Amino acid sequence: MLKLTRIVGGSFMKKKVAFYLVLYIVVIFFVFAPSYSRYYRMKTQLATLKSDIVRLKKENKALARKLEQIENDAGMLEEIARRKYRMGAPGEIIYIISADSHDSGPSLVD
Repeated sequence: MLKLTRIVGGSFMKKKVAFYLVLYIVVIFFVFAPSYSRYYRMKTQLATLKSDIVRLKKENKALARKLEQIENDAGMLEEIARRKYRMGAPGEIIYIISADSHDSGPSLVD
């Protein structure tokens, strides 16, 4: 009968160890799962920001080239002044024709 209790006792001990091992794994999971989720979210955000940096550097180079072109080309500067700011040379009359349907017609700007 003594052997029977040792077998039962040993089995109980194995179940107890297995229970605590599972409990430990569950606790570790709940402790580290939010951290891993945050890590993954931040890693994704970092990749997005790096791609934004690359895109913005390209855009910055393109704008720097355009600025240099405008500063060095008087004709381009004049074209921008005419189109964007509706400026003209002295003595010129500028007509602005709008495509709006509620507009009464062309307007005259001196």
